[in-house]
Amino acid sequence: MTVNLFYSKKPKSFDECCFAEHAIKNELALYADNQLNGCILLYGQYGTGKSTAAEMIARDRGADFDDIHFVLVNGSQFGDVRKSSLLQNAMQWGIINYKTPVLIVDEVDVLSKESQIWLRSFIDTWQHRSLIMLTTNYIGNVDGSIPDRCDCLEIKGFTPTQASDVIMEVLKNNGLKLDKCLIEQQAALELTSSDSLLSLRTVGRLCDKLALDAVSNNAPKPSIKLVTI
Repeated sequence: MTVNLFYSKKPKSFDECCFAEHAIKNELALYADNQLNGCILLYGQYGTGKSTAAEMIARDRGADFDDIHFVLVNGSQFGDVRKSSLLQNAMQWGIINYKTPVLIVDEVDVLSKESQIWLRSFIDTWQHRSLIMLTTNYIGNVDGSIPDRCDCLEIKGFTPTQASDVIMEVLKNNGLKLDKCLIEQQAALELTSSDSLLSLRTVGRLCDKLALDAVSNNAPKPSIKLVTI
């Protein structure tokens, strides 16, 4: 079992991030820029950038990969981690060294009932002296006492129109221009029967595909000679 300490080559600031709703970016930046403590619960569909946002806040708070005042743990690992002294030690180490302790728990919805109750108690103990960030794809599977203790922010997916705006801007910055209606149609085709919005991951994948297609279509065509035998 491995606990991942923070290290990332992801976006350097929230200005480089793309969210379907600009207000969410501002809310998240508050925790990074104003050094707020407490507990944040980021929820929304898979691939919308919840984990990346949490890691960026941690980085902006000065969480370095070789400092034990920062812990990133997946919900499936949490049961084992909480039975060790790692979490308590990390929090105490941060306080002693005048750094804000930071804990990120990804996929908090997969925690057992026992672990969720323990996490609730942990939040009560540390939320005023640290920053605790939780992510979940399914907020309905999280014990209600945990959201009650958090600032809950929904990271929404993109409508086809919002996705086309993002893709057009990215392509434009890379010297490519495509028809907006065509991009929006392609984005709409990416919607599944169970999803009404597109994840950021899907938008990025579609952007890559359209860029490759555009470059391929603009490439010189080989001359072809018809030979009859």
